[in-house]
Parts: sequence; C-alpha cells; structure tokens
Amino acid sequence: MVWVLPATSEAIAEAARLLRAGRLVAFPTETVYGLGADAFNPLAVARIFEVKNRPTFDPIIVHIAEIAQLGELVQEVPERARRLIERVWPGPLTLVPPKRCPILSRPACPPWRCGCRPTR
Repeated sequence: MVWVLPATSEAIAEAARLLRAGRLVAFPTETVYGLGADAFNPLAVARIFEVKNRPTFDPIIVHIAEIAQLGELVQEVPERARRLIERVWPGPLTLVPPKRCPILSRPACPPWRCGCRPTR
C-alpha cells in the first residue's frame, strides 16, 4: 500500500514507525526523492536493492542526523573530507568512505563502502 502524506510531525512520526518496522519510506532530498530503510536492518536494505533493481555493487546512502554518527558507519574520515564536511554539511554532499558497520554488508550491499549524508 502507498500513502502520500504532507510533511507534518504526525507523518514524520509515522514514517519513523514504518522504518523501525522494517518497511521502506520515500522522502524528498535536496536533489531527488530517496527510498529509505533502516540501514541496520539487513532485510530492509535488501528490499531497497530489490525494489529499485539496484546493482549490488552500488553503495547505499545512509542519512545521518549529526556528524558524530560517522564514527559508527565508516572506518575513517580523511582530513580533506572533514574540511568539505565543515564547509558543505548539511547540504548535497555524499561521502563514500570505507565502511565500518558489518550489517551494512549483508545481505546485498557492497562490503567496502557506504555513502553518508546528513539530513537537514
């Protein structure tokens, strides 16, 4: 079933509930619409690849609320990337460093990279 909801606090709470339940949610970004899932739920991540018919060698983008969350997701952030983060985030800049989290590798996610991008 598909629902199109206005961006109200109630709709955002419902989207969060759906994500926690392993469902997919579409949402607007600065440049395109995204299809989101809980990045730590391997079945939900696999569903993104299935629904989009996405090649399994493409990294997923993980939207984060704050820069501190990078440490949970990636092995390191080079100094050059940190300077870009300070300059551009929050904004349309996606980093694709080597990832740390093993869950993001399963079941259908490249084992070495994940894109990270802040939400507004």
